[in-house]
Amino acid sequence: MTNQLISGFRQIDHQDIVELRGEGSLWQHEKTGARLFFIDCEDDNKVFSVSFRTPPADDTGLPHILEHSVLCGSRKFPLKEPFVELVKGSLNTFLNAMTYPDKTMYPVASRNDRDFKNLVDVYLDAVFFPNIYNNPWTLRQEGWHYELDSVEGEVSYNGVVYNEMKGVFSSSDAILEREVFKVLFPDTPYGKESGGDPDAIPNLTQAQFEEFHRTYYHPSNSFIFLYGKLDITEYLTFFDQEYLGRFDKLTVNSEILPQSAFKARKKSVVYYPVTQDETIEGKALLSLNWVTGLGEDPAELMGLDVLSHILLETSASPLKKALQDANIGKEISGHFQDGILQPIFSVVSTHAKEDQEADFIQVIESTLEKLATDGLDPKLVAASLHRYEFQLREGSTGTTPKGLIQGIRAMDTWLYGGHPVDALRYEEPLKVLKDGATQGFFENLIKKCLLNNSHQALVIALPQPGLSEQKEKQSAEALQAWKAQQSEETLLQVIAESKELEKRQGAPDSPEQLATIPLLDRKDLKVEPDFPVWQEKKLENQVTELTQELFTSRILYLSLYFDTHIVEQKDVPYLQLVTALLGRMNTSRRPYSDLSNEINLRSGGLSFSHWAVGDKAEGSIYHPRFTVKTKMLGEDLAGALELLEEILLETRFDDSKRLKELIAEARARWESSLSEMGQQLATGRLASYLSEQGAYNDLSQLPFYRFLKELDDQFEERKTEIQESLKRVCGMIFRQPNLLINRVGGKEEIQAANQLLPQFLEKFSKKLLPKVNYKFDVKPLNEGLLSGSKVQYVAQGFNFRTLGKSYRGIYKLLETVLRYDYFWTRIRVQGGAYGSHARFERAGTMMFSSYRDPNLVETLNVYKELPEFLRSFAPDEREMTKYVIGTISGLDTPLTPSLKGDVAVSAFFSGVTAQDVAQERLDILKAQPKDLQDLADWIESGIAENTICIFGGEEKLKKQTQLFSRLIPVTEF
Repeated sequence: MTNQLISGFRQIDHQDIVELRGEGSLWQHEKTGARLFFIDCEDDNKVFSVSFRTPPADDTGLPHILEHSVLCGSRKFPLKEPFVELVKGSLNTFLNAMTYPDKTMYPVASRNDRDFKNLVDVYLDAVFFPNIYNNPWTLRQEGWHYELDSVEGEVSYNGVVYNEMKGVFSSSDAILEREVFKVLFPDTPYGKESGGDPDAIPNLTQAQFEEFHRTYYHPSNSFIFLYGKLDITEYLTFFDQEYLGRFDKLTVNSEILPQSAFKARKKSVVYYPVTQDETIEGKALLSLNWVTGLGEDPAELMGLDVLSHILLETSASPLKKALQDANIGKEISGHFQDGILQPIFSVVSTHAKEDQEADFIQVIESTLEKLATDGLDPKLVAASLHRYEFQLREGSTGTTPKGLIQGIRAMDTWLYGGHPVDALRYEEPLKVLKDGATQGFFENLIKKCLLNNSHQALVIALPQPGLSEQKEKQSAEALQAWKAQQSEETLLQVIAESKELEKRQGAPDSPEQLATIPLLDRKDLKVEPDFPVWQEKKLENQVTELTQELFTSRILYLSLYFDTHIVEQKDVPYLQLVTALLGRMNTSRRPYSDLSNEINLRSGGLSFSHWAVGDKAEGSIYHPRFTVKTKMLGEDLAGALELLEEILLETRFDDSKRLKELIAEARARWESSLSEMGQQLATGRLASYLSEQGAYNDLSQLPFYRFLKELDDQFEERKTEIQESLKRVCGMIFRQPNLLINRVGGKEEIQAANQLLPQFLEKFSKKLLPKVNYKFDVKPLNEGLLSGSKVQYVAQGFNFRTLGKSYRGIYKLLETVLRYDYFWTRIRVQGGAYGSHARFERAGTMMFSSYRDPNLVETLNVYKELPEFLRSFAPDEREMTKYVIGTISGLDTPLTPSLKGDVAVSAFFSGVTAQDVAQERLDILKAQPKDLQDLADWIESGIAENTICIFGGEEKLKKQTQLFSRLIPVTEF
């Protein structure tokens, strides 16, 4: 029923949303004009978000800093950081906030009704009644502040967002993207950096900070979203009585106006940091970008997304192939960015030469003109459409709640005055695409949005050795110049403020403040864990089959795990290389371009990976596997299996040109991603010092990058060796003995697999090969990985099994305590790092790490002082319950059917049983402070081993050479 009035909300529309198996209703709060959209469906994973249109006026990152800051205490919840208390003490399935170029979103999710209501209450109070007006320390902590310890000392900047964005802009991709927006939208908020430019963040004042909140964080500028199985009347009443009814309507000038179209292409050059000794030849990023309109036509938006895949994202993609054939860059990619008022279509070539810009433009334009005139390959178009439709109907969101994704998508139209349902429907626009595929629909898109569109920009990113150090030096000089102009009285005030901020950050909230956060009881927690149930069957030739019968919307998820313990240690890097080649090389039946189409026509995707899972008992026992994953509709199983057999058994590596191309592309992808992989590389390298499993898996990281560089540099003289090695390795691993097959699907899909898999398996060799004994020199090391990064990733760890300890559930609880208490306060709040982590693995590895951290020695000292924190750890029962609830929440993350399959396989290989998981959970549920206090002594022994790996800025690490046994530039590893 439309036009009904409930608690001040007028229902203005109601529609069935068949794509979501739900109903959408649109409401407006009459007193304030607040908008509300509710998707009523049977999903018990309920989602709420409140969003605001927040156009930035400059590069100070005000929207981003405010996003952090409103979660630092409010009217009803006057703690320092209610957000952290919620993470520790709720059963949330999602809890975060996100800043976009034109909006800020505050979403929460939970499956527990009481918990969900608590989360909604805290978030609404945070955004509408934050403490930022009476607590100027919040901006200093989350945004920026001067740091000075004495009048004679060196002054510096610090702040969580300041350091986060220094990390972001260590990446060439991020620097390129920022410049693209800046050039394409010079007159609109999109030309400003909503996240914050580190050079501009210190210009932000408290007055600007407060005024931005006062202007935009008002119900009249709000978009409220609800999703799931809930009582809408209850929430409308709650919103009106507790929050919205306290405000009056306000005219908020937040509308995003479109950028006027350019009459001609613009060009810009920007620079990204690399280390002093790094080779810069051939490391330019070339990008051509078009603003494609106002994004008002759903079919056009969907079509441009599919067109990006057609042109650039497959081995058969004609624009990608044309650029590769012209040797313009080593990796060609592209993307279509919607979710903004004026979407962007981009073509990017990485590891190109600066002087290739004219050729880059010419190849793109001539190729597009030819395609628009002669037409696209119908089979390529059909394949891309099939892939796109499969993804839409599958609707897999991983561990992210489905409702959250729908809420984000709804904003794609809602924020700009459209109906939120329009962004969620896909049946009608998909039909337009399918009907028009052979009638010139995509060719017309090329003409309209690309060839005949002058609103475009060529943006080039070039490497500059020592740029990070140069910027740091400029910043330090500017700070010293500022300091020289200040009176001693002013400097003493800065020192006092630095000390006062640190004191406030370290001071605990009072019991009365903590008590304001609503909390569940331990009795609200499930005692029985969720553990995957599978059927195990032993087939011939040591083949094991695991089956999980689940509802999957007619999709069969099929995974093959081939034992690779038969491959010589020297050949292990080839296993990782194979993951980048299969499905992208010719087979004995067809060329790689046709193969790419067949993969997209017959399946929902095909992926390859190589990893080793450790035994739950110890890291010296591990199971290396080459993994093949695919998914398909039950009726497509026969064709998909035939194609899979062709790829695994008949791939040919004799096309030298294609092989060289793919190796160079893989190298380029690694080199462009190194700065973004800091934590992964540091912790992966650290794990190699601690266990044989860690050493094995590390072979697929920096050692593999080194291997790729060698193959690329020496390809011509080694190509025969490379081809023979690839053929030999594939011939060894794709065989029946020790193969594990995992199947997840409905009854009909499983029955179809039962009929077809035996015939599929017959094609694989039955010969049993002997296992190879790998030899790794596992020992404590202290390595520094040098990069052009402006921040550090500081990792330290040890193996607790070497100290005579076995895994206990209490370690999982300690992860929560460290991440959201001790590390949060010391490393994030006081240290200014963006994040910190702790991880205990059943096989014995324990690791601490920091993320986008301005510090190095200071963070190592935090790790060193951990035992003392544990000895004095004495929370009351309420606080202890929070840690327990937060830990259980992490264990109970809802999983999609495919992820349930992954969990089952991991448990099978590691030997983890339902009893193990139940015992872990029981340890957590019964935990008391003394359980953590008792860990202090042996954790102190482990930390004393001083095993570290740090990824960070070249200058910063070189100033601390005494910490390291060696320093290694990541690009020269």
